[in-house]
Amino acid sequence: MSAAQETVAGAGSMQQSTDLDGLAHRKARITAQPTQILLKGVTADNARMGLITLQHGVNLVGQIIDLRTGQPSQLFARPGAGVLNL
Repeated sequence: MSAAQETVAGAGSMQQSTDLDGLAHRKARITAQPTQILLKGVTADNARMGLITLQHGVNLVGQIIDLRTGQPSQLFARPGAGVLNL
C-alpha cells in the first residue's frame, strides 16, 4: 500500500484513495478520476480495449480505447444504481 493509500485508510473515512504508485513513469491517464473496472477486454487484433467502469460510485460508463493512439471514445454513460450490491 502506498503512503497516500495508508493515509486515506488510516483516516477512517469513506474516501476513495488515489493510486500514486509509479506516477513518475505514467505517460497519460485513461480517465480523469479513479474508477472501478467492472469488465475489460481487448479486441482480437489487439487494436482496441473495451472498458465498463463505475465512476465515482454512481455512473456506469462504457468506453473503447484505441491502443495505438490512446484515444478513448465513450460508448455510453448510465446511472449505476444497484451496481455496488452485485
